[in-house]
Amino acid sequence: MRPAKSSEINKEVFDEMSLAEEWYYKQQLPRIKKLMEIFKGIKNRETVADIGCFTGIISQEYFKFGAKIVEGFDVSEKALEKASKRLTKVYKWKAGEEACPVENERYDVVIATEIIEHVYDTDFFIEELKRILKLNGRIVITTPNMHSVTNRLLFLIGKFPWMHPGISIKYKKDPRIDLEHVRLGNLSEWTYFFEKHGLMIEKAIGINSSLIGKLISFSKTSLSHTLAFILKKS
Repeated sequence: MRPAKSSEINKEVFDEMSLAEEWYYKQQLPRIKKLMEIFKGIKNRETVADIGCFTGIISQEYFKFGAKIVEGFDVSEKALEKASKRLTKVYKWKAGEEACPVENERYDVVIATEIIEHVYDTDFFIEELKRILKLNGRIVITTPNMHSVTNRLLFLIGKFPWMHPGISIKYKKDPRIDLEHVRLGNLSEWTYFFEKHGLMIEKAIGINSSLIGKLISFSKTSLSHTLAFILKKS
């Protein structure tokens, strides 16, 4: 028996999810709305790479807001089959395990939403995103926040936080555990990580879906459910 790779685990999950893309889209609506606001605020956004594009159901929205070329990357062939009908071009890529299959400085914007927490070698992954990004381009990353207000309360009552990696890749008792996640951090750790890789953090934004989360974390990004980073390559 050989050890499983994170890309293989993610592929199985997103192969299945590709059959329920409308459900996935509705589940992600709060994040999608915030993501489009962020995208519209980026001046140069004609060429876009969407890492973890899934079926392209979200990626195609970038065309409505100024993108002329949107290329998608994913590990799931089933998802990419659908994405190929919606996007300019698609590529299969095992992010974090191999080099991205495109040339240097190809894109104005590289977007990776809810991806980095699935990647074991985050250092290699972020360097590949930098490599395919044009000088003065932007990387947009979103990831769950380990120290959200909800997760802090869960810790206090002895429960696992939402989307926390478990101790197995197959089994979990607590429904909050995400078997596909291997990395989870907070605002401080991710900020330090991106800066160590030579990226300038233009903005860190909190995303919340619940009303309680919005009210409590309104003035404090570090308490948000999801963290969004706008990073500049200079």
